Amino acid sequence: MEFLSDKLLFKIFSHAKHDCNQVKLVCKRFYLLICEMKNIRKSLCISEEKLKDKDVYYSIINSKNIISEILIYSNYTQSMDTFYKLRTICSINASTITDVSWHKVKMTATEIIGILNLFPNLKFLCCDCWKIETEFYDEPAEPLKLERLTSLIIYKCNDATTALFNYYLPTNRLTSLTVNFYCKSYVNSLCVMSDSEEGAENDSELFNYKEEGVIDCVKPTLTHLRMQLQKYKINQETPLMSILQLQSNLVRLDVLSCSGVFEDDNESFVAICYLRNLKELSLNIDDVKPAVFKEHFHKLNKLEVLSIEALEEYYSSSLKDNIEELSKTRLEHLTSLTIQVKHTEISVNMIKQMGLNYPKLLQLSLACEVSHLLDVYLRSFEALTRIVIDYTYSQAFSDICNNLDCLCFPLIEHICLTEFYSVPTQTYRPIKPSQADLNEPAFLKLVKALPNITEMKIQISIPLNAKFLDKCLKMLPNLKIFEGFILLQQDEKFDENCVNYLIRIFEKLKSFSVELKLKSIDMDVYKIKTKLMEKFRFDIKRSRVETSINLKNKINRINYE
Repeated sequence: MEFLSDKLLFKIFSHAKHDCNQVKLVCKRFYLLICEMKNIRKSLCISEEKLKDKDVYYSIINSKNIISEILIYSNYTQSMDTFYKLRTICSINASTITDVSWHKVKMTATEIIGILNLFPNLKFLCCDCWKIETEFYDEPAEPLKLERLTSLIIYKCNDATTALFNYYLPTNRLTSLTVNFYCKSYVNSLCVMSDSEEGAENDSELFNYKEEGVIDCVKPTLTHLRMQLQKYKINQETPLMSILQLQSNLVRLDVLSCSGVFEDDNESFVAICYLRNLKELSLNIDDVKPAVFKEHFHKLNKLEVLSIEALEEYYSSSLKDNIEELSKTRLEHLTSLTIQVKHTEISVNMIKQMGLNYPKLLQLSLACEVSHLLDVYLRSFEALTRIVIDYTYSQAFSDICNNLDCLCFPLIEHICLTEFYSVPTQTYRPIKPSQADLNEPAFLKLVKALPNITEMKIQISIPLNAKFLDKCLKMLPNLKIFEGFILLQQDEKFDENCVNYLIRIFEKLKSFSVELKLKSIDMDVYKIKTKLMEKFRFDIKRSRVETSINLKNKINRINYE
């Protein structure tokens, strides 16, 4: 294999846009080369291995590049030499760095504050798996400054890390805060994110966590609020209602991934319904009482995006009542609806009611106990452009397409259908050739019904038939993404002609992902690898029964991760 010379590589990278910020390099040779280039604004990825390599280290510190983002992968057992090298790199690029993401930190508060305070223009900081080796009341030598920080993420960090930011950080300057707590003693497992709208630079953070876990409301200026609770045990002195009552300007509210949110707390749900400016709502409704839902939910008539989820099976009766009431509520501005209630059935009448009451709905994502034939959804929502349905093993693909004959839905651009009965990707549901044969005409019906589709992600098996596949894709001139399919070999030979045919078909797509299940191969395996290697990413697995080949398109852009 012939390698490109450094001179040629330098020429290639010299044509990169000067404002590009996503050149992440891990290859030593590319590191040394790119560090010689000037005026390239990029993201620098640093790991322990790179810092141990003297050539790479000196290339980085001698580089004239403009570094705006830095991504650090360190270990909990970090040597003193590595620490000082890292500090040196940070200090050299301190004035231009605005974004820092740091994975795994085990330092004292004094050490980490000393590094963070090097960045006078830092706006974004992501702390992933930090273990600060001090309690928050052990005051470091200098306070944490970060006067321009507007976005902070604290994920899987220990109590001392959270307490450190809580104690020193000027929270009134933050516009975005994401905190992930894991049932620590002093915070009641509460995660909050606040995110101001683009251009709203004066929005400030609402919450300041105190040692005992009480939420102190600082300024009621949030437009976006997200609460992800591993277990909902919010302090009784600060119920959800008291937070929401202060937030008359909320545009987006997420209360997800938790159960028991509204248990014995109807007032909090009512407080949500009184948010007059709310446009995006994601809500766990496991235990919202039907009478309360019916009385107040209709007040949220400005909603544009709605996501409903339920985690507990034993709330299914009240859930059904709430979803029925939801279907009757007129939401004229709603453009996106997501319902994830796998233990509750949504009837055809409810779907039709939603279609009448959500005239502007563009996106529908659904997972419930029993899903209906595809035409039920496509007929009900006239403006729909994107549909995602998780069938939760309640239907077969060949059945859901039964009523698509002579129908056409030209507005649909994206379709994603998963978890069919007898799904071939499940080990306990083996592939049945008979099911693949039934799927073939059903797939053709779907293709004819969706002539303007651009993205198609369907988890089904169809027979390996290159001519049939080519015929179908030619009927979809706008198709760019084709994923999830399993091509099951039956009668067609898998030889050089078949491989060439498949290459011609998939070359036209922007993105594709298929799996070939082969009983026999009528050509040399080395030739297959050679041909596929030129065009695609692939993975071959062989067993006594079959050969499995996973095919994906090559990444057609420079992306060093």
